[in-house]
Formats: sequence, structure tokens, C-alpha cells
Amino acid sequence: MIETIDIYWLAGLLEGEGCFSCSDNNGYPCPVVQVAMSDEDIIQRAAAILGGGGKVRVRLNPKGTFEHKKPIYVFRTTGQEAIEWMFTLYSLMGERRRAKIEEIIITWKTNNDENRALEMIRKKLEKSGYSLSELFREGGGSSK
Repeated sequence: MIETIDIYWLAGLLEGEGCFSCSDNNGYPCPVVQVAMSDEDIIQRAAAILGGGGKVRVRLNPKGTFEHKKPIYVFRTTGQEAIEWMFTLYSLMGERRRAKIEEIIITWKTNNDENRALEMIRKKLEKSGYSLSELFREGGGSSK
């Protein structure tokens, strides 16, 4: 169970080192909460709090840096989970981060209505040789 103190700690970390963004996922917005730094233990703690299916990734010698630079540890959570964290952390963030979170939530909500979700499902089904009508027919069945 996540303790209140962990949420406050995470909010402070994300205010200073985090990133709230919205990437493109096949034409649909995908909210992202990400934190990156050279302190692996801090990223591991953030990952434990944020949870989800993400993994801590390591970027060694990012392009444009000198060899003596430390590795960068990165953790991100995306989609619905990221939105839930944005709502949880919103009141603890500074003005600039709150504005960014609002922008992301509006973009995500506007572009993720039921029709868009059904359209995405339809496309995936068609790639697999199925159709929405078959999915809803009694007994289902494949068009293969």
C-alpha cells in the first residue's frame, strides 16, 4: 500500500526531475509520467511507488555527452495509469506542472471517447482477420 508520505516524496521528485507529457500512440494521445536521473536508488523507489508494468531503463552515455558522464536511469508510466497519477499529484505540483497536467488531461479526454476506442479496436480486429460485427454476433467466429 502506498503511504501518504510516499506520494509527497514522489510529488517533490517529479516537480524537480520529472516530466509530464503526451506521446502519440497510433494517432491517439498517450499520457506519460517519467522521471530520469543518475541516482539509481531514487529511480527504483519512484518505480516502486508508481508501479505498473514499466521497467527501470538505463541510458549509457547519451548522445552528445562525454564518456565520464554517469548512466541515466529512467522510469515511466503511461496511459490510464499516468492519468491516475496526474490526478493524484495535481494539487501537490507547482503552477507550471499543473498547467501541463491540465493540458494533457484535456487532450487525452477529448481524443479518447468511446468512438475512438471502438475505432482502435476495429483496426486491431481487422488486422487479426476479425470484425466488430463478428465480435458482437452470438457465437462470434472468425472471418478467416
